[in-house]
Amino acid sequence: MSHIKTSDLLNATSEPSSGHFNLKARKGWLWGAAEQLLQRGLTMVVSLVLARMLDPEAFGLIASVSIFFAVAQQLIDGGIGSRIVQKKEILEEDYLAFFWCNAGMSLLTCGLLVVFSQAIALFYGDPKLQPVVMVMAVVVFLMNAGRVQDSRLIRELQFKKFSLVVVISVLAGSIAGLILAFAGAGVWAILGQQLVFSLTRAVALWRIEFWRPSGLPAWRAVKDLYSFGLPLMVSQTIRGFSEQLINALGARYVGMTPLGFYDRGRFIPGNAATFVQCIFFRTNLTLLSKLQHRDDEFRSVYLDFLQVVIPFCSLLLTGLAVCAPEIIEVVLGAKWLPSIWYFRAGCVMSGLYLFFLINQEALRAKGAVAELFRQNIIYAILQVVFVSIGLVAGLPGMFAGLILGCGVSCLLHMRVVGMKSLITVSSQFRVLVKPFFWALFMTLLMLWIRLNVAALWIKFMLCGITGAITLGLFLYIIFTEKTESKSEL
Repeated sequence: MSHIKTSDLLNATSEPSSGHFNLKARKGWLWGAAEQLLQRGLTMVVSLVLARMLDPEAFGLIASVSIFFAVAQQLIDGGIGSRIVQKKEILEEDYLAFFWCNAGMSLLTCGLLVVFSQAIALFYGDPKLQPVVMVMAVVVFLMNAGRVQDSRLIRELQFKKFSLVVVISVLAGSIAGLILAFAGAGVWAILGQQLVFSLTRAVALWRIEFWRPSGLPAWRAVKDLYSFGLPLMVSQTIRGFSEQLINALGARYVGMTPLGFYDRGRFIPGNAATFVQCIFFRTNLTLLSKLQHRDDEFRSVYLDFLQVVIPFCSLLLTGLAVCAPEIIEVVLGAKWLPSIWYFRAGCVMSGLYLFFLINQEALRAKGAVAELFRQNIIYAILQVVFVSIGLVAGLPGMFAGLILGCGVSCLLHMRVVGMKSLITVSSQFRVLVKPFFWALFMTLLMLWIRLNVAALWIKFMLCGITGAITLGLFLYIIFTEKTESKSEL
């Protein structure tokens, strides 16, 4: 068995400084931003067309079964992907173990979904769901087919190649979805988009990152992966179930059409949050993991990351929330106006969830598996309790419960991160002060535009320009201040 170590920044004879890692992070952020602008732009175009051509029920059908696929994905992941990125030194046998464990769990989990697809359809009382579940099972398998290649690109900071894979995949999926939508395929336009995307992504990863399994894994490598990953798998599976519980309860007790409004209401804020996450988080975990035993530099890189992400996220989501009616009517169409409340609540939820994930990444980079397990279980319990209580008020009540549970979990995570590192709760809260006042300033400007401009499209464009200028100006000030402070040092 080969024991040659993969090229890694940590294998250098001299330890790079935190400034070196900050530079690496920013390069990763730039590639991530370019990739995400293309990806989210294409996704939004396809979503606009599909939302105008399909009924809310079609989106409700997809959302209703999301709980099964969230749980399936966590079972497949098993936390072992995080171990590959987080581990200080990586061997070829680790990649072999990762490949075979991932392949085995993917086949088993997706096979079970196909077998139980009829039972799932019977649970909801809708036979149309059986083929939906079967196709989505194939999508989940394909999305996991290139995970070794994916992890190697991320670990080795090959963000240019990774971005190329994503853009090609999204382009192929978008074209397929649009063709099916114009052909009147209904819900199959959504399924076709995801199927082509996942297939193209798997093929592209195997072509661009030329790693192939060279044998069977050693037991010690499998044991190492799951000693780190098993607690994460259990806790994140429970967490995934709790996050998607609202979709299952909504479909069962409220109906597919209201669930469709909820799903589309959360779509744009959720994509905005994913945009931020994909730009920054992929780089952040890799770099923090390399600094996990250097507390001062770990704190420096983490707070540097936070001081960019929080303003970006808060201003973006605030602007979306203020202009929700105009965005929904212009982008999705007037028939989706019942989604306004979910849209605005989705902005709040997305912001809290990003902050929750930021703190999770710090614990993951530190290798604090026991704390991650404990915090994920607490998060899941809070979500289930608050969502179940909110059921009496329908989907709005359940969504409010989801937000409340996430907010409490954020506070608990911040406290634990403070115990495991030099990153105090107060230092994280201080980062929120400037973005809060800038968001308030932007809100007042946008409200003035909404009150004084009558034409829908003009109002929409003016609010968009105001948000873009405010966000760009604030980020420019942040980077200027950081550059000046570093030059003084």
